[in-house]
Amino acid sequence: MFYWFIFATFVLFCIFYAKYCYNMIRNQNKQSDQGDFNLSSEEGDKIINKIIFVCFLGGVISGMLGVGGGIIMAPLMLELGLDPKTTASTSNFLLIFTSSAGVVLFLLSVRISLITIATTNLWICHVLRNSM
Repeated sequence: MFYWFIFATFVLFCIFYAKYCYNMIRNQNKQSDQGDFNLSSEEGDKIINKIIFVCFLGGVISGMLGVGGGIIMAPLMLELGLDPKTTASTSNFLLIFTSSAGVVLFLLSVRISLITIATTNLWICHVLRNSM
């Protein structure tokens, strides 16, 4: 039960954050005409809504299949006409939130201890430091 509460909280956070980013991009493009999309027109709104829907759908499908989201979302974003550099950077940025949410869920469900995470991170940093 607690797992589903945390999961629902995370989904709600993602929805509100997407809405915040959408409004921020929309306001920024109203102030300057140099945005990627002309969001003052209906066509620009449709493009942004399509991107949000495709990314949401890709996240749901990748979560149901248990695969990384980049496997599904990156080709979908490329198909929508996004630049490959933008697609790659978006996938890498989303990786931060996906892995952080996984760590938090494992910590809260007591499947992994904080000491294990700290020890593993210290060992990885030690190995990387000695290899450079």
